[in-house]
Amino acid sequence: MMRTLLLSCLSLTLAHAAMSSPFESGAPCASLGAPAAQEPPLLLDGPSYAARARASYMEGEYRKAALDWQKCVSLKYDFLQSEDGAIDLYTDTLRHIGLYTEALDAWKVFMTNTQPSRVPTRYYEAAASCALGAGSYVDALDYIQQFMATGGQESASTSFIKAQSHTFLNNTREALYHWGNYFSLDSPDHIAPASYFNAAQEFYMADRHKEAAKYIKLFIEQMVKQNQHIMPYAHAMAARIYFASKNTDSAVAQWEAFFAHKDTQPGLQDYLSAGLAFDGAHQYEKARDLFQTYYDLTPKEYRILPCVLGLGRIYATLNDAHNAVRCFDEVLNASPERHKELAPIQSVWFLAGAATYVVLDQPEKLAKLIKLHDRLKPDAPSLLNYTLTKQAGPKRSFKKKTLSHLEMARIIKKNIIASEIQHCEDLIKRLAKSTFPPLSHLEDHERTRVELMGDVSLLKRQLSNQGASVSTASGLSSSSCESTAHDNLLALRRKITSIERACDNLDRSLGQAKKEHRKMQIASYLETLAHDAPHIESFPRTQNMRAQFGHAKPEITQAPPSPLSFSSSAPIAQSPAVAPVVRFTQLPHVHGQLDKLAQIPGHLAKYNTYLEEIASGPTTTTHKSGHFKALVGEKGLFAYRFDKGNRLT
Repeated sequence: MMRTLLLSCLSLTLAHAAMSSPFESGAPCASLGAPAAQEPPLLLDGPSYAARARASYMEGEYRKAALDWQKCVSLKYDFLQSEDGAIDLYTDTLRHIGLYTEALDAWKVFMTNTQPSRVPTRYYEAAASCALGAGSYVDALDYIQQFMATGGQESASTSFIKAQSHTFLNNTREALYHWGNYFSLDSPDHIAPASYFNAAQEFYMADRHKEAAKYIKLFIEQMVKQNQHIMPYAHAMAARIYFASKNTDSAVAQWEAFFAHKDTQPGLQDYLSAGLAFDGAHQYEKARDLFQTYYDLTPKEYRILPCVLGLGRIYATLNDAHNAVRCFDEVLNASPERHKELAPIQSVWFLAGAATYVVLDQPEKLAKLIKLHDRLKPDAPSLLNYTLTKQAGPKRSFKKKTLSHLEMARIIKKNIIASEIQHCEDLIKRLAKSTFPPLSHLEDHERTRVELMGDVSLLKRQLSNQGASVSTASGLSSSSCESTAHDNLLALRRKITSIERACDNLDRSLGQAKKEHRKMQIASYLETLAHDAPHIESFPRTQNMRAQFGHAKPEITQAPPSPLSFSSSAPIAQSPAVAPVVRFTQLPHVHGQLDKLAQIPGHLAKYNTYLEEIASGPTTTTHKSGHFKALVGEKGLFAYRFDKGNRLT
């Protein structure tokens, strides 16, 4: 979609600003300038027009410059007669007014009429840039190849042209390689957000979802930072990438932005993909609405059968047994050819249908569902034996031919109850580990954790009571929706799912609390330094070399002096309004680290930015250029991470 949009924009530009072939004789096209009465006076020769075109170019008046360059073309001006040439200025002028195709045509004519020995190397790179803008990606790669063959060096510009060209030519492997080169060679401040987006798409198509998520995150951050408008298709692509990389919460956020956008025109696949994301985030009401929209918009014979099964599973999770059975019945009544679509689906989805038929006391349909599952998955255990419990010893195997429909229903119910009891036990263990520090702002979280443990224990007892009634025929029918809707099997499973979602929220809260606690520790340390005596001490080199890089067991007991010293013009206690003056002293090993950082484009400038940020706010723990990390085994010594592979202690 990104490629189509780019080509459409270029087509519109060319349609509104078309001009004659750059090297054809004749008057300039009216789109490049004012009416003839307002044109500048005619000059006598090409060099005069070229001089005036250069002046207009330097002043940013590109349309005037283009008119004068056209006069040069009609007068057979030699674009190599000046010291630095003029063809590059001419084509760059055309690029500034959006005439990429005309610029490329000018380069082609120039290259054809000029001996290769007279063509400077840099001209090939300029021609490749015009070809990229014109959408002629094969020409762009050819010009770059000639650029390298005539002595050109690999740079951020050449890597970008290669990456973009291979991206639009669907050469995924080459595109990924050159995108990696481009991001390593160019400074992040110079990279356009669209480059991150294109790279994210390529990595996503190559099933390298972790890298795709990294670049789509950078794309969104840059768009927000530059206050640019994110189009709906970009939100949809970001959501798919996040979901594929198992970042469900971010995927849900992007889908919400997608559907909230005023220009959104969702397709059927968007409803399905978004429904899967909300389902994975345990937001079943929204997932149900999205799947139901797809269901309503698609004729019965064209509905994707796994989506119908998924909608039924969501209804079952929400304890809406009657709507769930409507979907499961549609699955059972589909043709055998369509049933093949269900082969990759997990058995737990079929188990939701089994639970629904048990609750509605429909053992005949349950037997039909078991037969369908076992036929689709001949190498997997029978649905009759399916259970999530971790019981010791061999599991009993049942033969369907020797069991009645009612007996099969009892076995299924017993297995489901055993699975959910095990689910409750796992949640209790999980909640027992998620203890919060005794801090005032975390009291509500701790209280919620204790309440959830009580709720899970109660559910476990209710499930055990249901399991005790399975041995009789009346025990099966007593779980129907009409008799005990408040504690039927589907209702209990829904309660467990709700508690699991609450546990996920608690885990996120605990992780955030730990992160904030670390920030408080660093802030406290920096605040202590800000009130130290106003003098600089000598800094002996630490003997714990491995700890300098963030990993090691403690080898010394005393804290080494900090690489940062603070002093002020007056004692802090007497004049708290005076900001501390920060002085930096490098430890001996820092020199080698800086040498390595200086070899990576953009990192040395990032280091200087880091120093400025620390000097302006010594007690600030979060900066734009990176973040602190306390080193293991070195109390009071921190590393500053610039990217995944480079840090400075």
